[in-house]
Amino acid sequence: MIKCSRAKSLLDDVNRSIKEIKSFKSVSIEEESYLAKFLVVYICGVYEEAIECIVNERIGTLNSTMMERFFVWYIDNRFRNPDISKVNGLLGQFNELWKTKINALPLSTRTAFNNFLSNKNKIAHGKPCSVTLREVLDDYKRSKRVITTIDRIVKFV
Repeated sequence: MIKCSRAKSLLDDVNRSIKEIKSFKSVSIEEESYLAKFLVVYICGVYEEAIECIVNERIGTLNSTMMERFFVWYIDNRFRNPDISKVNGLLGQFNELWKTKINALPLSTRTAFNNFLSNKNKIAHGKPCSVTLREVLDDYKRSKRVITTIDRIVKFV
């Protein structure tokens, strides 16, 4: 269960979108491809926003203008389009143990998380991306654990 209300809301929106997509009665292969690509871009953005919200909420509890300024700088300059290495970079700035806990997640979870950025970049730059809706849904199911883990470790130091 995610404690950060904004991150939870973002993931709830993704879940609603997936439910709506699954409810479509008949979808052509081409339409399914577009839906898969939509979800890749959408989920990638949601993950970035969710991580920022979780860490920002934690920083807010510190009542430190200096920490808040550093976080804004870091997000703007180092955290755009996050993959696991950028997640580790962000979390490691605050606590090396947080980074260790992300690295302890199963490889399949970390790979699924990275797949969103990789596929989003292919889509955004006009490169071939043959990701299927099934692959996107499977990756989402596995990769959500990265967000829930970040929420858990950042909230409960």
